[in-house]
Amino acid sequence: MKKLIMLAMVLGLLVSNICYAQSAKEAIRALQKLQTRVEVGISYRDYAPALGDTKFEVDLFLKSPEAKDKKELALKIERCLTDHQLASSVWNLYFTKLRQGLVMRDSRGAIIEARDIQNLTTSFPELIDVIQNRSVQTSFFSKKSGYIWLSDVLSVIWKDAGKSLGEATNLLSDQSQTTPIPPKQEMPATPEEYTNTLEKEMPHKDPPRVQMDEHGNPIYVPHK
Repeated sequence: MKKLIMLAMVLGLLVSNICYAQSAKEAIRALQKLQTRVEVGISYRDYAPALGDTKFEVDLFLKSPEAKDKKELALKIERCLTDHQLASSVWNLYFTKLRQGLVMRDSRGAIIEARDIQNLTTSFPELIDVIQNRSVQTSFFSKKSGYIWLSDVLSVIWKDAGKSLGEATNLLSDQSQTTPIPPKQEMPATPEEYTNTLEKEMPHKDPPRVQMDEHGNPIYVPHK
């Protein structure tokens, strides 16, 4: 029984390591797939599950050792995912308020209140221009102000996501090209050469005695 428990624990660790072995390349590929669907047009119904699949892939990378080693790359990938999550939140808010009769939709698209996305202007300065210069002008809102097109807001957020994704892709490409190759360390060809090398490195100490192992490789035996 104890052996079975230990085996299960080992298998659990192996599965965990495999799950966390997601690479930056795979995370970026998942984000590119989502970004492409957004650019060609995606419905609200399809966006949530597509985002869920992407988040799963990205989260695996962010928990991996590679993400800890490549912090700048991980931040760009995380920013892209966060942008998509914010876009999803704004979209969800619109439908919540639509059911409550607080916003509307006409033939040109969905309309939301500017105050609902005011807190996003710090992260997305372009939204300030949307609020100030692209307000909705319809008969329904003739006596109201502060309403904007949902599509304008989503476009700004998705544009930022695309920018972060592009920067992440470039970083990954640069890091792949500049990964240093460790120099090959040459072993002395003979025991005598090995002893001479040690004498140079330790001129004031007695050098170790050199023997050959079973494969013909030089090894040293320290003096007692």
